Amino acid sequence: MTGTSLPATSAVAWMRVALLVLACVASAVRPPPAGAQGAPRSHCPAAEAAESCLLRALGDAHERLSTATDGLVWADSALLLLQDVCDRGQADGCYFAGRLLLTRVSWFAKDEPKVGPALEEAAPLFRRGCVSTRPPSAAACNSLGDALEFGMGVPVDADSAIVYYHLGCRLGDPTACSREAARLGKNPELGPDRSAIAERQSLLACRMGSSGGCGSVASFQAERLARIATSQGRTPSFLRQRDEMLDTHRRLCRSGAGLLTSCAELGAVFSDPRLGVVSGDSARRYYEFGCRGRALYGSWLGVGTACRGLAGLALAQSPPNTKDALKFYRIGCELSDSDSCANLGRMPHPEDGSVAGTFASLYLFVKACMAATPSSAGCEAAGGVFERELADSARARTFYRTACELGSGQGCGRLAVLADSVHDDAQTALKYYRRGCGLRHGSSCTDLAALLARDHGDQARADRLYALGCELGDAGGCWNAMLARRRAGDEVQEGLIRARACRLDRSFCKNNDLRLDEP
Repeated sequence: MTGTSLPATSAVAWMRVALLVLACVASAVRPPPAGAQGAPRSHCPAAEAAESCLLRALGDAHERLSTATDGLVWADSALLLLQDVCDRGQADGCYFAGRLLLTRVSWFAKDEPKVGPALEEAAPLFRRGCVSTRPPSAAACNSLGDALEFGMGVPVDADSAIVYYHLGCRLGDPTACSREAARLGKNPELGPDRSAIAERQSLLACRMGSSGGCGSVASFQAERLARIATSQGRTPSFLRQRDEMLDTHRRLCRSGAGLLTSCAELGAVFSDPRLGVVSGDSARRYYEFGCRGRALYGSWLGVGTACRGLAGLALAQSPPNTKDALKFYRIGCELSDSDSCANLGRMPHPEDGSVAGTFASLYLFVKACMAATPSSAGCEAAGGVFERELADSARARTFYRTACELGSGQGCGRLAVLADSVHDDAQTALKYYRRGCGLRHGSSCTDLAALLARDHGDQARADRLYALGCELGDAGGCWNAMLARRRAGDEVQEGLIRARACRLDRSFCKNNDLRLDEP
């Protein structure tokens, strides 16, 4: 642990206690019921060394966990000791005090809310462990990044989360490196420079032993190479880099179950036509290895993204194999892949084609949205159920806002539509239409253009946004761009845009033929 210096004779005891406290952190800690005997309250004596007090506090927490009945643990004594150690400038005391506070609201239980006074107290402890002690704690920096990214007792602040993940990474925490890379690579607004930084951080996390980092490296490299192939063609340099990437991740995939994310990414590479190595058999082989892992007796102990890839291959068959797709999405969801949960909620039943009931689907969408690595698709789908089927615009806005913060242009667009049409809040609508259009969501660009023309009289800018919406695949944007070309007397461009609109939405084309042909 960073920030702790222990005598050599204490090394074994320290390792045992550190392992035991992980069990404590993974369990929900609640105050005793009314009338129960509280834990004795004690502080760390001034004459006692901080390291000794830290070990005593962790041991006390584990002992109370081991002797608790009915799952109730009262760890006030350990918490006070840890806070005393933190006050003495010992970083690990701050970190473990924060983790114990989190267990009081069952942070690790899936269905508990991310609110409460204990969460509000935990974040400042993580901050002290990360920036106010010498030496600082990498784990505290990582936990503070988690708090800021997921709103654990503090307002969500993605940019600050990246800063603290970076600090944790520099202090040697591979999870912090992996999370920094994931956060940098999640938003398409970040551009190629930030993507390059994300790729480097993923590689650093992989070298430190993070399986998630290894998988992210393959993903970032594949996306970078795909951009090169699209813009420059398959040059000798591209082919060399592609082959080096494949060799590296084949070795990682075969090296052990801890690097199965590399197997999943290899499956994605062999499914991507831009890279020129499409092979259904190779993709299936790597996906299967990543999904199954090295488990025996048919157990599924792999990574959920690989199972999701197998589901995608099943749906790509002719006719689609919905039975296998359901199976693999279900396994991926059980393996904590949030996108698998979201896709499972949309899947029709293979027997009669019916989709799961509203509340069954909603459960899967909410689970995907509230996962440790949330799915923007799950948040969008949950918002859609609340908006269209349950007529609950307040909850719909909550999920659309989360989707928007996760980089979903569609989530931003739907949030803007609710602000504009339901709540009559043009300023909020303008803000989220702009964000959605910046995330290359065509409908958001079209709606932003309509808002600018209606409320601000800026027809020239609206026409440019209609054209952008059309380029991004929105038929409504194409029709409005076509009308702009008609007003300008440009018959050639009008015809081209009209043909594109019809390709995008044939029914829309037919419905508008009469109106558009009028003089």
